[in-house]
Amino acid sequence: MTLPTLRIVVDDREPLARFASEFADVERFGALRRGKSTVLEHLANLAARAGLAPPLVLPLSDAGFERAVGAARGGRPTLWLVLPTHLAVTASDEDAVAFLKKLALLTEPTSLWSETAWTGALVIDEAAMRELAALPAADASAWLTGLVAETPAVRDGLQLSDLHEPAALLELLSGSFSARHFNEVQQDRHLVIKRSTDVAKMRREHDAYGLLPDHLQPYFVQPFGFEEAPDGTASYRMHRLLVPDLAVQWVHRAFAPDQFDRLLEQLMRFIDERPRRAVPGTDGRAIADELYGAKVQRRCRALAATEVGARTDALLDAGGIAGGISGLHQRYSALRPQLESSRSFEELAISHGDYCFSNILYNAASRSIHLIDPRGATTVDELYSDPYYDLAKLSHSVLGGYDLIVAERTLPRFRQEMALELDAERHDDPQIAERFSAALADRGFSLPLVRLYEASLFLSMLPLHADAPRRVLALALRCAQILDALEAQDIR
Repeated sequence: MTLPTLRIVVDDREPLARFASEFADVERFGALRRGKSTVLEHLANLAARAGLAPPLVLPLSDAGFERAVGAARGGRPTLWLVLPTHLAVTASDEDAVAFLKKLALLTEPTSLWSETAWTGALVIDEAAMRELAALPAADASAWLTGLVAETPAVRDGLQLSDLHEPAALLELLSGSFSARHFNEVQQDRHLVIKRSTDVAKMRREHDAYGLLPDHLQPYFVQPFGFEEAPDGTASYRMHRLLVPDLAVQWVHRAFAPDQFDRLLEQLMRFIDERPRRAVPGTDGRAIADELYGAKVQRRCRALAATEVGARTDALLDAGGIAGGISGLHQRYSALRPQLESSRSFEELAISHGDYCFSNILYNAASRSIHLIDPRGATTVDELYSDPYYDLAKLSHSVLGGYDLIVAERTLPRFRQEMALELDAERHDDPQIAERFSAALADRGFSLPLVRLYEASLFLSMLPLHADAPRRVLALALRCAQILDALEAQDIR
């Protein structure tokens, strides 16, 4: 028997659900990002790994459809796996590829079912595919439903999840589908369980909430149920909020300037309401020296000892950034005493410790923020840190575009003359930068100092991304850009 050719056809004609438009400035489900790729790009990657042709995306012109059918058939009959883009693949990539290879062995139309219900995906023959392609988008779902009773069922190995459900959409945007296959974070519709072999870290994160002053506690998602397990791990729980973090929303361009104003108001409320305490200048200076000096030096040395570090240095040197990572660190270290000469170290503030977009859940409808994954503390004194640190973390995302680099929306490239640059897709709206800078000035914070400390974050993050060399290079280039502007006194 001659096996049919299997081809995936993706129906991306349905507009994005209204509730999802609060979080993502895209028109179709297929353009939503799950990590570094869109829904459509992820399906194409799975198809390629399974040995299938690239997915066909509806709608197509008649001529385009005929070309696709002819290319798919290749002298053999064709079966088509129809996947509307509101159905997201939540199985691990390995399991999804294995299942697609099994589907390629089918000889007749088939429907994909969960334990109790049809998922919405079908394998259909060429005649049905021609009919589907001619249907208006609004009629496609009902028409496919009418075919289900006529087709045998198989268990859905793709673990398709319907993105019309807010919980499913938020899992996709936050990358939780991938997290299902690891043990550090587990979640269901109601709870998030965080687990780690670093027992002391888990205890600090859990205990910090109870040490906070009452008026700051509502900003944080409350942890509870701390447990140490016999296997040497510790865990705690949190109630799950069906709200995406700001990194997800930023990458999906959810903020026009007026929307950013509303967000910025909430971000700065936390900054304004942090209790402060006077300390001897030597104590404040010691904390700053650890955050912006010793830690940065340790991280740069850690990267230098790796193959990724050596390769990054070579690429930076070739691209015109003298001295590579150590050169950037030297430039940063030279600027720091100049810019710190006019600041005081006689005050500390309660600090989240990692006040970055990925740790801030934001609900635009209620204009509320909730913070997760604090640095942690076991005493009240440990809650306090340098007042600039949380602002540098914010600037890291707002002005530095850190989340776009992590999502690989901002990538390094060589120009013709071999100079390195960032091929950037970022929030370049000057109004957003101006409003953030004005918010800092209104509170007496120096923008050049915030950007200097932001540059230190780009340096100190480098070894933490050593598994992604291109990302390391992009982070180093962003640091270089900030230092260039500081040296030219072009920080506005």
